[in-house]
Amino acid sequence: MTTVLRQRVESTKANLKKKTKPSGWVIPKQSATFADPDKWSNIDADVTPIERRTWTSLTVLGFWVSDAMNAQGWEAPSSIISVGLTWRESVYCIILGSLIDTIPLMLNGAVGAHLHVPFPVAVRSSFGFYFARFAVIVRMVTALFWHAIQTYTGSTAMTQCIRAIWPSYLDIPNTIPASVGITTQEMVSHFIFWSIQFPILLTPPHKLKWFFWFKAVVVIIASVGTVIAMTMKAGGIGDIWNQPYEVHGSTRSWLIMSSMMSVAGGWAWVLCTLTPDNFD
Repeated sequence: MTTVLRQRVESTKANLKKKTKPSGWVIPKQSATFADPDKWSNIDADVTPIERRTWTSLTVLGFWVSDAMNAQGWEAPSSIISVGLTWRESVYCIILGSLIDTIPLMLNGAVGAHLHVPFPVAVRSSFGFYFARFAVIVRMVTALFWHAIQTYTGSTAMTQCIRAIWPSYLDIPNTIPASVGITTQEMVSHFIFWSIQFPILLTPPHKLKWFFWFKAVVVIIASVGTVIAMTMKAGGIGDIWNQPYEVHGSTRSWLIMSSMMSVAGGWAWVLCTLTPDNFD
């Protein structure tokens, strides 16, 4: 065990040393099943090799548990209640909205699970060999927006973690113009959060097998702890279970439909369309 850890530390040091030079970021040309020998491709655009098929059913379970209990999952019920609905609508809107995504998710996931091909390959069945490049570019652009939003949301949580330990963190003077839409303190939190997640982003998915199980355990503990702490701080659960409707008639019906589709839309593109990457 000690030898393995030492080897991994040395390998990490060597990789980090390479990254200090521009040449260390150059991706070498890799052969691929679907590309001609003289064309540029890489292993991520090919059928997943057997040695990279390390995920098991438990890994996928850990992934879904940790992914479902994210910032969006926490914000959805509170947002539904804030528009005038009650906890009842909040519960079944989330359940029904998630079930809407389940069918395309399972169908697209089957492609990766049975054929072991990622999204760039699976999308060729509907877009064709060349036009699939357009779909990949669209995916890349939308993923940038998704990642940026998630990172900003994570930076707000980072702010709360730091200020709970050092309350003076909130007193950092702002030197950024108001037109930018962010303060110096928020920028620092964003940079810290981004720096923590960046090494994980550089890690290939097949090496993250146990990371998602670790993440699932941490997320569950943190979620339960947060609920208990917030309930105690609020002096109990209050009248939330007896909360009356603030909207009625067709307005309430349309808000229910809007909330349900908002939940479904939040997961639709990133999970339903990109699921082959999670199961290949």
